[in-house]
Amino acid sequence: MIGLAALSKSPFQGAFAILFFIFWALLHKNWSALARLLLSGGLLIALFCGGSWYFYARTSPYASVLWSEVLVVTRGEDHVGHFYNYFPWVLRAVLPWTGLVVLGAIWGIGIILSNLYGRHSWWNENFRWFYKDEGEGSAQRDHAMQTLICWSGAIFIPLLFGGNKQNHYLVPMMPPLAMLAAYALCRGLAPDCKEAPLVRWVIGITFALSLLMPVAVFVIGRRLHQPIQSAELALILVLLAALLASIVIARRQGALAGVAAYAAGMALAYAVMLGRWVPSRDQVHHRAIAAELRTAYKDRPYAFY
Repeated sequence: MIGLAALSKSPFQGAFAILFFIFWALLHKNWSALARLLLSGGLLIALFCGGSWYFYARTSPYASVLWSEVLVVTRGEDHVGHFYNYFPWVLRAVLPWTGLVVLGAIWGIGIILSNLYGRHSWWNENFRWFYKDEGEGSAQRDHAMQTLICWSGAIFIPLLFGGNKQNHYLVPMMPPLAMLAAYALCRGLAPDCKEAPLVRWVIGITFALSLLMPVAVFVIGRRLHQPIQSAELALILVLLAALLASIVIARRQGALAGVAAYAAGMALAYAVMLGRWVPSRDQVHHRAIAAELRTAYKDRPYAFY
């Protein structure tokens, strides 16, 4: 899989998996796992699968083209940016669950630092009360959280040092970040949980900010000097319906059911937002371009290059 990942995009894609394994082995001090990785022959197979095409390209007359593309990626000649660009991009990418993701990440990092510094360290003595999960099955959850942090870090940290900076590079991070949010949610809604007030505050702030979304959609449309369109009206109605349903279900069935209703409603709202409303704001879109081509060329043949 590492070799195929390197073929799909670039050698850097295969490096993410290797870096994750190294992080995991170092965290758990599993030196034998690192030894097995080096001695099993897996890296040689990955090198053969992923490197065969690059070896062919290196020996071809167009090797200079491949090398120039590698330099574009590493130097950032195509999409120049700064390392700190990724921090707001991550927070925006996980909306509307940003608060829960941050809380879950803080708890996960705290668990990792607890294991690194030891049970009787200054870190544990001062901060154990905040991040330590005392519920039943906490050992399994702690192990899962460490894995999620390693997974996220193996993707996020190399991106900070890469030359090119683009927000869609963060897409592979979405699964572990979603699970971090789920961990924070389930931990806070568990019975007799000391973190329940904190998690409920985060959920409450998330919901309160979501109440501003219909207003924001309306204001954005007016600032663009566009009349109210069907996509805009549909999005506002979906958002209002989702928020109202979440309130009603939470009052009748409890917080967990209310959060589930909110998640379903936001999924539907995002489908309308990204599928219909966002494209409708752009004056230059595929339908407008197709109409201009038909006007300019009529039925004559034309080609794109």
